[in-house]
Amino acid sequence: MRFFWLMVSGAALVLASCAKPELPLASSGHRSSTTSKKQSKARLPDVGYLLNPSSLYAYRAVPGAGALEEIIRVGARALDWVDVLQKDVNPREREQIWRRLDRIGHEPVADAPLVYNHETIFESYKKAMASAPAQVVEVLRANSALPAMPPEHLSAKDIVVAVREIHTIYSRASRWLVLYQSRLAMSKANRDFRPWLKLRQKRQLFTSMTSRWAQLSDAEHERFTTEVADVCPLAYGEAATQCRALVLNLAIAKNGISAHQWLEALLQRGQREFDAKFGVREARTGVTISNLGIHRIIGVPVFGIDANVFGWLQERVSEGWSFRDAAGNEQLSVRLTATDDPGPEALKIEWETGALPHVNVISGDVVTMDSNTPRWLEHTQAVMRHEFGHILGFPDCYTEFWDEALSAFTNYALDSNDAMCALSGQFSDRHREALVRGYFTDKALLRMSSDSHWSAAAL
Repeated sequence: MRFFWLMVSGAALVLASCAKPELPLASSGHRSSTTSKKQSKARLPDVGYLLNPSSLYAYRAVPGAGALEEIIRVGARALDWVDVLQKDVNPREREQIWRRLDRIGHEPVADAPLVYNHETIFESYKKAMASAPAQVVEVLRANSALPAMPPEHLSAKDIVVAVREIHTIYSRASRWLVLYQSRLAMSKANRDFRPWLKLRQKRQLFTSMTSRWAQLSDAEHERFTTEVADVCPLAYGEAATQCRALVLNLAIAKNGISAHQWLEALLQRGQREFDAKFGVREARTGVTISNLGIHRIIGVPVFGIDANVFGWLQERVSEGWSFRDAAGNEQLSVRLTATDDPGPEALKIEWETGALPHVNVISGDVVTMDSNTPRWLEHTQAVMRHEFGHILGFPDCYTEFWDEALSAFTNYALDSNDAMCALSGQFSDRHREALVRGYFTDKALLRMSSDSHWSAAAL
């Protein structure tokens, strides 16, 4: 994500997407450690860390920018109207423009990715506006004050239903405007996992081919070398054609043993690339690490956040990043603490008009959110939970790349059930275990403290 914006939801799921000799954490008591990093962090080449725009409207040279600015304006007005219409309704009872349950099973995946460019975005926008009630379209295109009541014969729910698709397109348009100028740094070659996923599915078949290599036909040799070589860009950063040329001797020599070794090497390298999308890539510094019995606690300092936003943020963090066992006992939680120190160890939240939600770097210190999106929206809350995962050091586990042949971006989740891959995904024991490995093991504490000040104190 890194900023996270997963396309099917229309959300910026991101763009995405990033200690000392270990002191044992006593099982009967607790220890606390605080770390701080002295040097600045290097940027990581993930989607969403390529740009940090101050305004979407600066990108006049992006294809379709003029038409897409209309979508940005209408989308922002739609969000305002949904807020105005429901200002007197309990936030928990308001109609939502995005609902997690609606998205389950509909996120883009490897077999059915989302492919988009300015042309597909504008076509979707025209269809959405054509299908919306005329009274709704009239209000969204106007420049006058937003009506506090729905047009005649329409309810607030009718209006929310009408603008749901418009909101998805609004988010997609902002993503296109931001990402397009970095498209050349988002190569399909080393971001597309589909050849490796396909090869992994066929592992048994291809292994059996290597065991009877000398008996294979030329066509079978060609199929093997082609499909295995297609993984080379992801695994080694080499073009598939170059990789295939280097192993032609396998077919000539009828060397099944070498073919099997090549197959396994590429599968293993691809697996490492896949695994790197999951787990804590870089533990955050400046946090407190505590253990209270079986309850592990990560404390994150925050700066410059008013009381209302602080409470809202802690709720989002608790929803996604607090874990209990089957009996309801707390296993791990993340707690925020206010600080007067604005340094790089403290988390800051910035709200910018029309911004694509993102963090400045994995395990960084700034989350940027779209100020057009009210905090009560389920979508905004899901985005914040996801972005906070980047603050803790998780990368996005979706992939996104520029396909030059299509002149479009392709986006899909590597695991649509995972909240760091898709907004409709969930947080699970996988995330808890990754946090334990990243923050609470001897190795983690040693790594975190190796270049920072560390102290232990009782809570």
